[in-house]
Amino acid sequence: MDALHVDTSPSHDRPSHLPSHDRPSHRIPTTTEPLDLPRAPEDRCRPFALGRPRARLGVRGIRGVRGLATMVGLVAVLAAACGDVVPARGWPSPVETGGTGDERLVVIQSAPGKLTQLAITPAGVAERWTFPGPDDDQALRAIYATPIVRGSNIVVAGFSGDVLALDAASGRPVVGWGGKVGGQIIADPVLTSGNQMFVATDHGAIHPVDLSSGTIFPSKLEAEGRVYGQGAAVRDSVYYGTLDKHLFALDATSGAKRWEVDAGPLLSNLVALDDALVVGTLDSRVRAYNASDGAERWSFSGAEWFWAAPLVAGNVVYAVDLDGRAYALEAATGAERWSNVAERGNVRAAPVIAGGSLIFTPETTVYALDPATGTEVWASRFTGSGKLLASPLVLESGVLFVTDTGTLIRVQPASGAIETLYTPK
Repeated sequence: MDALHVDTSPSHDRPSHLPSHDRPSHRIPTTTEPLDLPRAPEDRCRPFALGRPRARLGVRGIRGVRGLATMVGLVAVLAAACGDVVPARGWPSPVETGGTGDERLVVIQSAPGKLTQLAITPAGVAERWTFPGPDDDQALRAIYATPIVRGSNIVVAGFSGDVLALDAASGRPVVGWGGKVGGQIIADPVLTSGNQMFVATDHGAIHPVDLSSGTIFPSKLEAEGRVYGQGAAVRDSVYYGTLDKHLFALDATSGAKRWEVDAGPLLSNLVALDDALVVGTLDSRVRAYNASDGAERWSFSGAEWFWAAPLVAGNVVYAVDLDGRAYALEAATGAERWSNVAERGNVRAAPVIAGGSLIFTPETTVYALDPATGTEVWASRFTGSGKLLASPLVLESGVLFVTDTGTLIRVQPASGAIETLYTPK
């Protein structure tokens, strides 16, 4: 599959704003051509009904192939949920778990299904612990969901369906905490205002979890649709979207469904915006919905699909599509302030603001734009092992990215300088 990712180097000699006919298109066709995936017994892998991307060949054939590479990345996630069709790797974000003085403790996935805590100091980086260790009888397979720090514990939801808590200091499992859910976990858990979180599976079960005891309660929903993006909590409700074009609200206490509406195909994380929900969709739109009843508040049409979660900063929504085009939208109306296309690539990591710049990555190059104008500030290419798929962690010392092969890098937001901090052995 990686053979489809050709010519990922940025092209800075082309215009920033290309006309629509010069852009590769992998929009959902009007007449869908189903992309059949091998089926699991639970039918989690029913045919992908969004349709096959259209590749434009000829003079711009390579760009069309990159459009297909985008689809291949999506199919890999879907197929990984089908059992052993595609080996699951996962790409959780790095998580800060503590530290004193100049030391920062950060947990990353250093290999599929393996977490490593690193101590980062001005003098260098050292491993503190790794889980599972050689003597641990635990097989998480992979980790897509970003771990949650809760007090002295790190809550982990594995692709295997295992939900557990680790002691942040030692990396050892908290005895008697957690369990296993039916199905596989890709979406990040959602924390509520109480002592509870929700865990969603790939076939639509939504499990409340007591954060004190680790008790996992049965889901009141089954087969709601394929949930791959993180939900959101707003006051006393929890919200989820599905790849099967549904958006629904749950009571945060009981887990019972409050309402459900038709929506776009949702793979991106939901983002709360006051009394609204903002999300990018696979029909090339960024949408805002009322949290109270799911009514669509506004809809913005972009050039290509949106996989990366949008960023809400003040009264602006920033979103980056799979064409590498970044947008700034009015949070109240969805009106476009500016757009700028960077490198064409599979932007899955959410953008962040650090050092006064909007920072995002199409897998191998990190870009910084002026948030007010969209003007490029710098672009730095990562030449090490792996792809930058996970959303970054912003620290005072820089912006941390971890690759899908476990390499941890630090990017300086002022200059774009990239430093490799850690490479798994």
